[in-house]
Amino acid sequence: MNRREFLRKSAIAGTVLSAVPESTLSWQGAKKPKHVIILGAGFAGLAAGLKLTKAGIRVTILEARKRIGGRVFSFRPDQSSDNVIELGAEWVGASHTRMIELCKEFNLTLEDNRFETDLIRSGVHSKTGTWTFGPEMEIFWKDKVKIWESMTEKEKAKLDKTGLVEIFVQSRNTL
Repeated sequence: MNRREFLRKSAIAGTVLSAVPESTLSWQGAKKPKHVIILGAGFAGLAAGLKLTKAGIRVTILEARKRIGGRVFSFRPDQSSDNVIELGAEWVGASHTRMIELCKEFNLTLEDNRFETDLIRSGVHSKTGTWTFGPEMEIFWKDKVKIWESMTEKEKAKLDKTGLVEIFVQSRNTL
């Protein structure tokens, strides 16, 4: 097994473990581990670490990057302001039951951040339906299906590792 395959399988195992209710953690005759090492401090790794810690197991989480969060990345371009740009995973839909449970557990508020909402940008409040991302983004949004259909299967598979900002920039170069 090469490194990439090992990391992929570890990520899958962490995701599966984070979805298992704590009451079902059972070692079925095997000796309960005293210490577990988790590779990756993305949400799956952090959730798995939390669950194992609650089960009384010592956990060490290793992360290759200088930050935690995995694909979730909230970027502050100017540290002196409250402006935040989401550059990674950010949507929590109704089907993300485990993420919703974790938000409740940590008393985190989920904001309805769909496009069908008001926008406050640079201190200016714009009502639903009166704001846009700008002409270039509107063209991208209108043509997203055409862009998707023009992609190869390999490009579609790569899409999961790509953020919306990168897709937008790439689409400007192809339209």
